[in-house]
This record gives sequence, C-alpha cells and structure tokens, in this order.
Amino acid sequence: MIDGVETCFIELPRVKLSHVIVGCIYRHPHRDRKDFKENLREKLEYLNRQGYEVYITGDINQDFFHYSTDKLTSDYLDMLLNLGYMPIITKATRITDRSATLIDHIYTNAPQKVLPLISV
Repeated sequence: MIDGVETCFIELPRVKLSHVIVGCIYRHPHRDRKDFKENLREKLEYLNRQGYEVYITGDINQDFFHYSTDKLTSDYLDMLLNLGYMPIITKATRITDRSATLIDHIYTNAPQKVLPLISV
C-alpha cells in the first residue's frame, strides 16, 4: 500500500499456459514517484518470478515524453524495460491546445502477443 495510489489486479487462470495478471493503477500526480517505482518494481519482479503474463494499465501521471529531461521518469521507464516490460502506448494520451502528454500507460512482459493497430 502506498499513499496516493489505487490499484486493482485480477488473475485470469489458463490451462496449459501461463496465468495472466491484469492490473489497473492510478497514481495521484502529487505523490512520491520514487516510492511508487520501488513498490511497483518489487511487484513486477514477483510476478516475473511466478511466470505470469502481465498487462499493466493506468493513469500513472508520469509523462514518458520527459524521458530525456526528467531523471525520475527515465529511471521509471528504465526499470520497466530492465524487467522486460514494453510500453504499448507510444503516442500522446492527453492533448490540449498547449500540450501533449503520455501519462496513461499500458505495458506488458508479453509484447509479442499484442496485435498492432493497422491504420487505413
């Protein structure tokens, strides 16, 4: 439990295949990002050790577009990548007249199973 973070995780059991974990996370924008990252890292390491196929979604309130200018964002994304989690969303999720951000995330440790959208 982390103050300012809400989560819901479900397990989808499958026969002869790895079970699937789907998690939804909301991190309040003004809560500690470092503690959130460390807590999530521990959870993802556990799920990896158990052999789960994992899909994490949510409003993380951490803008991946600031990867090269914000150390906490780069540390967070590097942690995900080092654990084998690939972001699925790579375009802006919130667009206004003055800004575009990527604060809503989906990532998985099974990116090869995600079908790409085909633009027409």
